Amino acid sequence: MKIRYIGIFSVLFVIFPMLWANPAQTEKHALLIGIDDYHGSGLGSLMGAVNDIHLVRDVLINRFGFLKNNIQVLTDRDASHSGVKRAFEELAGKVGAGDVVYIHYSGHGSYTKDLNGDEAQYGGKDQTWVTWGSRSRGDDQEMDNHDVLDDELGEWLLPLVETAKQVVLVSDSCHSASVTRDADGPRVRAAPTDERFHPLGKREYRKLGQKAGIRIGSARDTQSAGERIGKDGFSSGLFTWHWASVLEEAKPGQSWNELFHKVEAKVRATPQGHAQEPQITGKSHTAVFGGEFLESPPLVPVLGKNPDGLVYLDAGGLVGVTKGSVYRPHDTPREKQDVRITIEKVFTFKSLGRAEGGMIEAGDLLEEVEHHWPHKPVQIRVAADLPSDAGLVSMLREAVSRIPGYRLTETQAEAQMVLRILRPGKQVSLVNGDGLRELPPSKSTASPEVWVLTPTDDLYHPDLRYSLREPNTKALSILREDLGRIAHAREIRRLAERGRTLPPKLSFLHLRRQDCGLSEAGCREIHGERYLQQAPAPAAVFKGKSLVSGDIVSFVIDNPSPSEYWVYLVNIAPDAGVEVIFPNSEDNAETALVRPGPRDLSQSHALLLDKTGQETVQMIVSRKPIRIDLLARSGFLGGVDAMANAKGATTTTLQFDNDLNSLERLLRRAADGTRAGISLRNDTWGAGNYVFQVVSKEGGMTEKGTLTRGGADRGAVSVIVR
Repeated sequence: MKIRYIGIFSVLFVIFPMLWANPAQTEKHALLIGIDDYHGSGLGSLMGAVNDIHLVRDVLINRFGFLKNNIQVLTDRDASHSGVKRAFEELAGKVGAGDVVYIHYSGHGSYTKDLNGDEAQYGGKDQTWVTWGSRSRGDDQEMDNHDVLDDELGEWLLPLVETAKQVVLVSDSCHSASVTRDADGPRVRAAPTDERFHPLGKREYRKLGQKAGIRIGSARDTQSAGERIGKDGFSSGLFTWHWASVLEEAKPGQSWNELFHKVEAKVRATPQGHAQEPQITGKSHTAVFGGEFLESPPLVPVLGKNPDGLVYLDAGGLVGVTKGSVYRPHDTPREKQDVRITIEKVFTFKSLGRAEGGMIEAGDLLEEVEHHWPHKPVQIRVAADLPSDAGLVSMLREAVSRIPGYRLTETQAEAQMVLRILRPGKQVSLVNGDGLRELPPSKSTASPEVWVLTPTDDLYHPDLRYSLREPNTKALSILREDLGRIAHAREIRRLAERGRTLPPKLSFLHLRRQDCGLSEAGCREIHGERYLQQAPAPAAVFKGKSLVSGDIVSFVIDNPSPSEYWVYLVNIAPDAGVEVIFPNSEDNAETALVRPGPRDLSQSHALLLDKTGQETVQMIVSRKPIRIDLLARSGFLGGVDAMANAKGATTTTLQFDNDLNSLERLLRRAADGTRAGISLRNDTWGAGNYVFQVVSKEGGMTEKGTLTRGGADRGAVSVIVR
């Protein structure tokens, strides 16, 4: 069964963020299910599932403060079909608004015939949990003689999702990422297909719908979820053993995504786990067991060491790692604070670095502290209108000299970008009396501002104006962050300069905002707005065209070859924000795998054009999966109004969870070709940019006839329509 955007297992292992209640009233609840004994079912019994539950229970109590009375444990005989259903019902009766719920299942997974048609386009199989007593030689109409259907689980989750602040469900079984094809073998957590007709299979079930969520699973589709036996003879699930250790080491404020990447590296570093790749989908950037929304930093896990003592990193040139860059362990104990890893070799998907200053081990998460820029830096000039602002010029030059990717220049002719100190006053116009664009004159009595300009003195972006009325580290910090965003977006665009043209092709579906009738062909209603969908056209046709703010662009990917490819769509917004459109954060990683034939994304993935300016949609095609989330970055922090309202160097989190206070420092640019010592096989990947303009209205002209250059519909980053 393949993962799809809507469906029970797409939202089964989930975190459902709800409205926050009073923290003093928040309680934590857990339901833990472990089954070793499958003798009565004619299946191979397990050795570590019940031990998993004891491990997780101890961590929840000792590390996260769960009360023993709020943890319900079902093992073996108690974990029958009816027992699991009853436990969900009791849990729903206890959970209050704002509470936290954690559910963990260890046992066999399987699938059975889909009888109500909701899985018809996904192979005609329902995913299941194999509960105790299922498939025994009893009455086929007895519920305890049958697995638990994914449809049932979805219906049991509904009251929890509707009430609780956060619901977390993890499964250590072979259907955890998606229900795997049968994985036979000893101590493997999967069972053969149940070919019987399930008594509840024809029912119509209440659906969770498009709830935001995350699932954490112990293996990819077609892989086996195995067990481990420690030196002391203690058996457990390989995944749960490392998951419990990662939970034990969790720090306040860490996100589920951060913990997942650590456990992923630990599992894959073991000989047994080499072929077991844990999976995560959904909004994984929420804080572990509560807290404000966090955007997880793009941390890179250590996979192990080679015989030469070099450290393997699970990221390569395709997502921005460069030779000479320096990393350090993220959020580590004091004994590792001096450890530094310098990158010595970069491959397409992996890299090798030399560690100094201490020990490094598999599972450690690294963050970039120094980025090596192998390309020619941007030439930038700092100037002022008034001689009296010479002191501010010196301050800015000092600040810019420390920004990676930029180099100071003295002349306008050499400059690719200009920082100009102006004193424009409160009434600002970029058009002179003759209708031509011109910078406003400076007045000595007005407050100073620094504007980021092109060499022709055009404002680079409406947000790139910064008040220097009270020069401080806050203003300089925001300016440096935004210049870093410009460099970051620039390098991602440059991915298209190298690489091979691979078979998959991209088409755009343009949805024009229009008051149409729903009975009219192509008319759709999205979030209360009417749109008229145009026929799909090759993305190249849209290059250089102007679309209107408020329109939507969706996509069709066509793979004409007999081979499979991993395809990713990335949006580079006018404010330099970089957002992954496809697959999005709620998708399984394997969603990006495009098989031969067309792939219509119009019902699940689209881009709302909510900013005016230049939009770029980039398609990256690869023969292997990549950590595409490393490319993501929020848009500009700057703007005179934003700075005036800011407290410290923070900004308000806007809709769609775009936290502007990201810890992301890893990706300063995306590497390409064989430039500056980075060796990438050009036949393994390719990228293409599709650039178009977004204007505030048809024609893109103001009343005075000058091109619209503003951000009339500004936000943190371009909104991704789910």
